[in-house]
Amino acid sequence: MENDMLTVAFPLQGIYISPNTPGTKVPSHGTAGFGEEYAIDFVMIRDNDKLKKPYRKSFFEYVFKGLDLNDFYGWGQTVYSPVNGEIIEIENSIVERNPVNIFNDYRNSMRVTKDYLDHGASSITITGNCVVIKIDENVYALLAHLKKGSVKVRVGQNVAEHDEIGQLGHSGNSTMPHLHMQFMNSRDYKIAKGIPFVFKSYEIKDTNKWVFVYNKVPKVDDIIRYEIRK
Repeated sequence: MENDMLTVAFPLQGIYISPNTPGTKVPSHGTAGFGEEYAIDFVMIRDNDKLKKPYRKSFFEYVFKGLDLNDFYGWGQTVYSPVNGEIIEIENSIVERNPVNIFNDYRNSMRVTKDYLDHGASSITITGNCVVIKIDENVYALLAHLKKGSVKVRVGQNVAEHDEIGQLGHSGNSTMPHLHMQFMNSRDYKIAKGIPFVFKSYEIKDTNKWVFVYNKVPKVDDIIRYEIRK
C-alpha cells in the first residue's frame, strides 16, 4: 500500500509514548477490523521518567486504588488536526470514568466491545467522544477517546493541520487517558480498512538528546516529543 501512504501532522504537543503503534507491529491493536490496522495510541509522560509513567502518583496507587483523571499528565491536553479536511462526525457528550481503575476500565472495554459487535450498540460506545475528518474520497481520520465537552469543531467545518480539535480524554473503550488515532477508507467502522501513514516530523529521545525524524512512525520504545512551530 505504499502508494496509499498518508503523510500527516503530529496531533499533540509535549512528550509521549505510543504503547500501540504500527511502527512496531501491524495490526497495531491486534485486529485488522474497524479500520484499526494502522491505528496509533499516544500516552503523555514526563521527561526523564525512566519508568515512563503517565501519571503523577505511584504504580501501587494506580493498580490498587485507582487514580483521578487529573493525576494523568495527558488528560486535557489539546488535540490538533493532523490533516486538512472536513468535519463529518463529532461526539462530545460521553461521560468519562473517574477514577481511572485498570480493572474496571478493562471490564468496560470488554463490555462495550461486546455490545457493539453482538447487540448493535452505537460505535460511540467504542470511540467515546470523537471527531471524524474526511480528507478525500474514501480517506478518513478518526480521533477518539476525547474529553467530554472539549470538542471545538462542528460538522461541516473545514479544518487545517494543527487546528484545535478538542482535548485528550478517557471516554469510550479506553483503559487510561490517551489519544487513539487512525486513518481508514470508510466512515463505517464495521467495514473500514486501515490506511498506513507517516508523520511529517517529530523528535525522539536518543540517550540524552532529542533527534528530529521525518516521514516515519514511532516505535513502542520511542520517547516522542513534538512542538508546533509556526
